[in-house]
Amino acid sequence: MAALTNTMCEIQFFFTPILAPHLVTTFGWTPIQTGNFFMIFPLVYIISCVSLNYIPASVEMRVCNITGIVGGAVSLLLVGPSPLFFPNSWQLMAFGQGIFGFFNPIGVV
Repeated sequence: MAALTNTMCEIQFFFTPILAPHLVTTFGWTPIQTGNFFMIFPLVYIISCVSLNYIPASVEMRVCNITGIVGGAVSLLLVGPSPLFFPNSWQLMAFGQGIFGFFNPIGVV
């Protein structure tokens, strides 16, 4: 469980070098637009961290970890530029960034 939680924390650092050139070439974005896209994750992450105080004590840590990891996996499918699963749209990728920012702190509680 600790390895999965650590992987979830570390995987966010692979977004920038992979997605930044993809966003520029596919959608024709400027560097400022690309930087704004990458601000979605930290903004939602901050809100999710603050809201973790409201998870009741009756919820086990294991349930939080599993929920966070499953939610993070789904969000990575939305974010990743893959022709196999979802169409290549920046709205879906931005939604995936937000979902990943929400579930990442829950998985490392």
